[in-house]
Amino acid sequence: MGEFISTTEVGEREQLSYWNDLVCRTFPRVEVTPLLEGPFFGTIATDHLAFVNFAEVTTQPSLVTRSKQFIAQTNKDDVKAIYQLVGETTFNHEGRMAHLGPGNWVFLDCTLPYSLKHTQAYNKNVVLVLQLPKPAFCARLPNPESLTGYSLSSQTGLGRVTYDFIQSLRRDNARIEPETKPQLAETLVDLLATNLRETLCPAKAVAPNRAVALLEVKSFIHQHLADPTLSSFAIAEALNISKSYLYLLFQDENTTVNRTIWDLRLEKCRADLANPLHSHRTITEIAFTWGFNNSTHFSRLFKDRYGLSARAYRYERELIDH
Repeated sequence: MGEFISTTEVGEREQLSYWNDLVCRTFPRVEVTPLLEGPFFGTIATDHLAFVNFAEVTTQPSLVTRSKQFIAQTNKDDVKAIYQLVGETTFNHEGRMAHLGPGNWVFLDCTLPYSLKHTQAYNKNVVLVLQLPKPAFCARLPNPESLTGYSLSSQTGLGRVTYDFIQSLRRDNARIEPETKPQLAETLVDLLATNLRETLCPAKAVAPNRAVALLEVKSFIHQHLADPTLSSFAIAEALNISKSYLYLLFQDENTTVNRTIWDLRLEKCRADLANPLHSHRTITEIAFTWGFNNSTHFSRLFKDRYGLSARAYRYERELIDH
C-alpha cells in the first residue's frame, strides 16, 4: 500500500522544515524555497511498482533546487520522469530551460544539477514523479543526460499510451500479483525510453523491423536474466537471428548485448541487497540467483558500478533503514 503525508501534520512554524525533510526522504536530496509568505502547504502520496517509485506531489508555489553539493552527498544514481497535472513548472537543467503545463512531462537525470520553479500563477501545483535507478534506464538508452530537460507531450501518440499505462498501474497496483510487477516495471521503462528516443532522436530512429527485433531481444533477456547460460549465442539461437545482427541491434543504442545483461543483473542484485526482505540471504546467494556464477567477478563488477563493495552497500542501506 502507498503512503500519504502532509505538512498539516505539524504546526505552521515547522511546516517548511518538515516539508524539506519529507521531500529528501522521498527523492534524492533537494532544497525547497517557498515563493509565497505564510504557512507552507504540501502533500506527497507515494507508491511503488518493483523498482519504480511513484509520488504525486501537491504543493504551493516554490523553488526546488538540486545542487552539485547535494549530488556529492548522495550515493544513489536515479532518473525521474515528471508529469505536470495541475499548474505550471519551469525547469532549468544545467542551462536547458523547459516550461511545463498540464499534459507535459520532462525527463531529469538526478546525477546532474537542476532546479524547478512551480509558478505563482496558481495556488496549487500538482506533479506526478516517477523515480527509477539510472542503470535500468541506461540499459535501454545510454547517455540519458543528453536527453534531459526537454518538454514532452503526454497527450498524443506514444506519450498518451505511456501516460495511460502509468495511471492504470497506479490505479490497479494493489491488485497486481507480486510476481507480475517486475515485468510491468520493465515494460514501463521500455515505454519511457522509447518516448525519449522517438521524440528527441528521430534522426537516429531505427527501422520498424529492427525496433521490434530489439524489443523482442530485450524481453528475452529480462525473462532469462537469472539463467547463468544467457549469452549472445543463446539469444541468437533462441530467436533465430545471427550474432552479427544481434550486435547491430545494440549498436543503435551505443552498447553491447553483454553489457546490457551485466547491467541488468547488477541492478537486480543491488535492489535485493537494499531490500530488508532479503536480509537473511547471503551476498553470494543473491548474486548467483541473478545469473552470476563467479563471486569474484560479481564483486569486481559491483564495486566498479556502484563505487563500493556489495557488503559495504548492504551495510549502508541497513543503517539508513534503521
